[in-house]
Amino acid sequence: MRIKLTTGVLALMLAGCGGEVASDADEQGAAPAASASGDGAEASASADAASGSHEMPYGFTSYPGASDYSRWDHSRDGHVGATIDMVSADAPQQVIDHYVAAAEALGMTVHNNTMLGEDHWLTIHRADGEQALLLTVEPKNGGSQLQFGFSNLESEEAA
Repeated sequence: MRIKLTTGVLALMLAGCGGEVASDADEQGAAPAASASGDGAEASASADAASGSHEMPYGFTSYPGASDYSRWDHSRDGHVGATIDMVSADAPQQVIDHYVAAAEALGMTVHNNTMLGEDHWLTIHRADGEQALLLTVEPKNGGSQLQFGFSNLESEEAA
């Protein structure tokens, strides 16, 4: 249910920049299948089950020691986004603290840091005020499930 809620929020976020994501995750936390639709829409998906550091948009990197990394890039009518999932053995608050510090080091600001039940929601904006990402972290098997929704990637280099 949490993953479905998260993907619903990500779909709304992407709808604001013209993108659209349709996904359906099962209750065991399997990665959702992503697609984009509409004129000029493109989508790609990749998955890597091995641990390791992965570069992400805006200078962020995957969480240290995270596994089950997967990324879906999508675009529609010139609006580009990416959805990235991974799993960590660390507690959700450790993950949130890591990405708050990373955002500040990259010159970005934390616009919203909210806890909804056991889920943590973090919205980070670029220096120009545009939203860069929405990060959702929820408890999973004594660790954390992370899902990033990156937006406004078409102007990433300009930021």
